[in-house]
Amino acid sequence: MAKKILLVGCGQLGSRHLQAVASLKGVTEVHVVDPSPEAIELGKSRLSQVADLNKNIKFSWFEDLDKSSQAGDLCLIATQAKGRCQLIERVAKEFNYKKFLIEKIVSQSVEEYESLISFCKANDIAVWVNCKKRAHGIQKYIKSKLKSNEPIIFSSVGGNHGLANNGVHQIDLFVFYDGSSRLYSSGLKIDDKIHPSKRGKEIFDLSGSLYGYSDRGSKFMLSFSDSNPSPDLIVINAASSRFLIDHFQKFAYESYLDQDWQWSKILIDEEWRVSHMSKKFVSDILTTGNCQLPTLEDCYLSHEFILNNLLPHFNRLLKRDSKYCPVT
Repeated sequence: MAKKILLVGCGQLGSRHLQAVASLKGVTEVHVVDPSPEAIELGKSRLSQVADLNKNIKFSWFEDLDKSSQAGDLCLIATQAKGRCQLIERVAKEFNYKKFLIEKIVSQSVEEYESLISFCKANDIAVWVNCKKRAHGIQKYIKSKLKSNEPIIFSSVGGNHGLANNGVHQIDLFVFYDGSSRLYSSGLKIDDKIHPSKRGKEIFDLSGSLYGYSDRGSKFMLSFSDSNPSPDLIVINAASSRFLIDHFQKFAYESYLDQDWQWSKILIDEEWRVSHMSKKFVSDILTTGNCQLPTLEDCYLSHEFILNNLLPHFNRLLKRDSKYCPVT
């Protein structure tokens, strides 16, 4: 059955999603919307790099959402977080889309996030969030080795001062491992420095450390440096097992109590690029109505924790009083 896809946002991430859908055999139409001529050109350039391009797909390019047609099978949204919730509601209401794959950060405020959840429930709309680490084979393997009756200690330490943007990914991964239904703060230390983002003049991030625990008794710690670009390193400890993961270098180690805690390397042979993983996600949504990405509801805990804990510090450092974290 012929499938139509709407892609809103064709920048660095959006153009990778475009590459992902461009080879899918069941897709016949792709409508790409971005007000930036440079983004449209980037999308066209990256299409030319797709080796297995489906030549039967008709690609249409628009600078304005109003000019794209209605009634498609999946909408991918790769815009910035500001206004994203309103955009999802608009596409659902005016263009009759019921399935969405969106980038994180989903929203810049918890209140807006909760409103979107209510809207989607009331209108039977499915949303998956591109916190794709949950779909890595290595994460699923480690989760299978963790015992449900053993609380874990999860730590993620690195540079790149990405406490908000990277923090959502890491806490979502903690929730995936732990099966948490509630998260609580146990303290934080935020550096007195605001970090501008290359993603825009009104986008920032923070560095420092966040500490928390779950309703299951598990604990987590995130710490991002303000002065170095080192990739993050994840360590997971439980009563009978422990794990170490370096996503940047693609290696991991495991260690078990019944093996006298000797370290063994876990082989990782996976392709983690957006253009590859999104191809699987989109294909699964179009054929089965589901995929391995977390849903809007699944990602709520990580967003709630990050946004609520960092908002006062964004306001303090930017000398303002806002309900929105300036992140994307």
